[in-house]
Amino acid sequence: MYGALTNLFVNLILIKYVGLFAAAFSTFVGFFIMWITRMYDVKDDFPIALNKFKFTIYLFLAISMSIVVIFTNTAVDIILILCTTFIFVIFNINIIKKIVDKLYNFMFNGRMKNNVKQK
Repeated sequence: MYGALTNLFVNLILIKYVGLFAAAFSTFVGFFIMWITRMYDVKDDFPIALNKFKFTIYLFLAISMSIVVIFTNTAVDIILILCTTFIFVIFNINIIKKIVDKLYNFMFNGRMKNNVKQK
């Protein structure tokens, strides 16, 4: 309910300034509010580890990218997408290496490498 109300109010406030982008941004804000509410509701039952540094960086990048996309042209959008992709790869290089390794083993060895012992 908090997310829906936030979505409605942000949309009504921003629609005359940024037009159709107001709907996208208000949906983002509404879902973010719902996520915070859910994290708070389940924190005692299901403790979820959250890397606050990475989360803050990703949130800042998402908001910055949204604002820049609204007010710039296509060339700037492409540069911004390339920069954020590069930052994403840097932050997630270990996961990407594991995925590439598993894909390589599957494609060339015909099996997935896992931690389960075969009988």
